[in-house]
Amino acid sequence: MWFTSAELAKALEYKKTDVITQIYTRNVDEFSSCMTETLNLSVSMKSNTYDNLRNKIRIFSLRGAHLIAMFANTPIAKEFRKWVLDILDREVGQPVYQPEAPERFTRTDTRNFARLV
Repeated sequence: MWFTSAELAKALEYKKTDVITQIYTRNVDEFSSCMTETLNLSVSMKSNTYDNLRNKIRIFSLRGAHLIAMFANTPIAKEFRKWVLDILDREVGQPVYQPEAPERFTRTDTRNFARLV
């Protein structure tokens, strides 16, 4: 599942779509190549004005969309992050995160931690 910048802007309730590009540009070092891609779109139109329209758009994977939402500051961003994580959990089958050293926790701590994860 991939989202365009415009779709993310709408989902996160931004009025302008370029906000997503601004968020991405400010935090580009946090995105991996599997989180975002740039596509070159070409649309043919039969008119006197345009023969072809070419446009570059940025798309984001679920992980990329989640990261954009981490940097977003709209009221809906928190719910959007939960929604994306729910989809990722369904795709993988269970949460991916595993504590590095579970033996550091007591038995009670481990049970409480498992409920959080």
